[in-house]
Amino acid sequence: MLLLAFAVSPSRADAPASVPPSAYGLVLEHDQCQRECHDERSVRVTDRHTCRFTCDVLLQTELDAAPQLTELVSSTLAWRDACVAECRQDRALTRTDRETCLLTCTESAAALCVETSAPVASTAAPVAG
Repeated sequence: MLLLAFAVSPSRADAPASVPPSAYGLVLEHDQCQRECHDERSVRVTDRHTCRFTCDVLLQTELDAAPQLTELVSSTLAWRDACVAECRQDRALTRTDRETCLLTCTESAAALCVETSAPVASTAAPVAG
């Protein structure tokens, strides 16, 4: 089944059970799962809604284990979904350009996720004691 890739991705399979998922990893895993749902060769049109729902359930299971990531992952995926919708609605795009647009959405969302979750370096000078 295609959706097993999300639940047992290489990055998660290699990580010890005590290591929580990263927001970046969850965004990429969810995106891959959703993309597989749109693959005309492996998922029938009538099964796509169920496939997307299963991706969402798997994501929620991961977020339940790492609730501190919920807000960041949810807002990042909402941004990604809006970007993807624009790519799919633009009828002027060729198939190749549409795929490039979709990949750009994913890469930008993942980068946004990393930037947002990165620790902020202090610019204050140390106080001499």
